[in-house]
Amino acid sequence: MRTLRLFLKRMKVEKSYLIVIAILSVFIVIGYASYAMFTVNKEQKQAIRIITGTLTGELKVDNVEADRLVVNQGETKEFTITLRNNNDRTARYLLYYIGTLPEGLEAGYVVEEGIQIPPENKGRNITVGTTETYKIKVKNGTTSSQTIQLKLDLGLEKFDLTVPNNEHLFEKYKTGTELFLLNHVNSENSEFNDSTKDKMFVYHHEETEQQKGWSEEELTDYRYIGANPNNWISFNGGTWRIIGVFTVENENGKKEKRMKLIRNVNITNISYDNKPNGTGSSESSDSSNDWTDARLMMLLNPGYEDNPLAIGGSLYWNRQSGKCPYGKEDRTADCDFTNAGFLPEYQEIIASTKWYLGGNFGLNKPSEVYNEERGTNTCYTEGNCLKERQVNWIGKVGLMYVSDYGYATSGSSTVSKEECLDTLLSNWSDKQDCVSNNWLFKENLQEWTLNNKNTNSYHVAYINEIGKVAWRSAYYDGKINNMRPAIYLISDIQITGTGSKDDPFVFTK
Repeated sequence: MRTLRLFLKRMKVEKSYLIVIAILSVFIVIGYASYAMFTVNKEQKQAIRIITGTLTGELKVDNVEADRLVVNQGETKEFTITLRNNNDRTARYLLYYIGTLPEGLEAGYVVEEGIQIPPENKGRNITVGTTETYKIKVKNGTTSSQTIQLKLDLGLEKFDLTVPNNEHLFEKYKTGTELFLLNHVNSENSEFNDSTKDKMFVYHHEETEQQKGWSEEELTDYRYIGANPNNWISFNGGTWRIIGVFTVENENGKKEKRMKLIRNVNITNISYDNKPNGTGSSESSDSSNDWTDARLMMLLNPGYEDNPLAIGGSLYWNRQSGKCPYGKEDRTADCDFTNAGFLPEYQEIIASTKWYLGGNFGLNKPSEVYNEERGTNTCYTEGNCLKERQVNWIGKVGLMYVSDYGYATSGSSTVSKEECLDTLLSNWSDKQDCVSNNWLFKENLQEWTLNNKNTNSYHVAYINEIGKVAWRSAYYDGKINNMRPAIYLISDIQITGTGSKDDPFVFTK
């Protein structure tokens, strides 16, 4: 009997354990379901998803808590996005957008000083109380208003995050110039032939004195070469040509890819400068080779209408006629730019850009001239600076560099491009294949370049009628004294067409 009572008592205890275990199981299931429901609802209703723990975060768009970027039809807009870690510990953040962008909608992060690049797929740690700022640019080329839905994941710092399916990281925003590059550049080390001649060729450069700290890509140029590549572009009511695409700096020091154009038709009978001795930078009756106050510079650029050093002021920029500098010491000639100067709608897409004014000792190989242009030596005599000059200039309109001319050759089957690039530009007239296979050469014309000589105060480099590069005084008034304006365009442009002379590139919105 006693044994039976013990057995029944044990059964009651075990039954109690089973009941407790069952109750606990129910609570666990309910708790898990509630957590799962909370997580699902949170993901559906909010922009912030907590992967684990009790983290908190802040997502703002243009300083307002928001989780979407809205852009109207035809609009291009930049958004400032800030993420803040409001926790008492370092957390891992991952920013992305939901779905796939429709065709015609472009979006990406902008790279500039003080702005971060959004984290890669595994996320990035942000310390306590830290705010990170991103700039996202969106261009809506669709036929309706568009919304980009943002998402921010938070997790513990030691664990990588992953972008869910059908959701995407932002990539770098590609400007119109960068998109143009994708379709109009030959692959690395391409040979010049019929299949490659109408695309740009790649040129790598070493770091120069004015390009310290630039990346390999920033030091890479893309240039059209050969006798007549398809680089024609309809611009300003006429025909211009594309020299290439370059990384340049704007007035704030921001670097970006920009397209460089040069007018196809020369403007005749213009002196580079003819200020009398003792006027402005002129220290000789041969005038000055300092571009920063050259009268040709003032003729081409805005803002010199009432400048006392100018002749003609900003006639070319303003599409006007009047008197231009031509000949020694203040002499003039009639000039008419009413059909050649810049129309207002084209003035808007010409960028203010840093132009390099490093002086040249001689007219050496293209690569050597390139380095000197971007150097800091502007002394008149080597080792004996009589006067310091500006090593660069911010402006709208310049001229081609001597290096632009040198790098535009393709050479030929008898004189290779490499041989041309290894020849002094002052000796190019001895190798006519270097000249005749260079689209920047204008036969029977003499043409100013931007390059100054740093062993005196008045010599400017020019290309003569047989393709040789030489020096002459800034006031020169020869019968075939010519110039072609060169400009950089703003980076966010759209261009279509084949680039042939009969089907030139054209601008689209």
